[in-house]
Amino acid sequence: MRYALFPESDLAHERSMAPYAPAVTSYPAPEVTSRDGVEGPSKRAVESLRKAAEAHGWSVVVTYSRGCFPHARTGRPGAVKDVLAVRMYRPGRQAVAVYSGGPTWSWGTLAAWDLPPEGLPTFYDSITRFMDEVVG
Repeated sequence: MRYALFPESDLAHERSMAPYAPAVTSYPAPEVTSRDGVEGPSKRAVESLRKAAEAHGWSVVVTYSRGCFPHARTGRPGAVKDVLAVRMYRPGRQAVAVYSGGPTWSWGTLAAWDLPPEGLPTFYDSITRFMDEVVG
């Protein structure tokens, strides 16, 4: 008697389902990367954060990129979005605030971390908390 983890009939069923497996497609390259040095659209929220951070001793760089974000559940490419990242640095600490939009703009990732060895990021759920606890 032959023992198998899956009976032969299950293997046949798996093979018959192969045409229904999702096709693997290549992920589209970004239209603009943050390393391209392209200046993005001017947004009042980004300028306010930049000015506040600089006033509290942070070195600030604002970068722009444009491309598809992966879908949260499927990982497939979503709609093309513009992204402004406010990258902040000061001795022993870094932070980033991501402002993205298509038709409407909103704050996405808001995080700050100490440089190694601690280095684990703390994420914030609102720009208000981020401003109060990180910027100053």
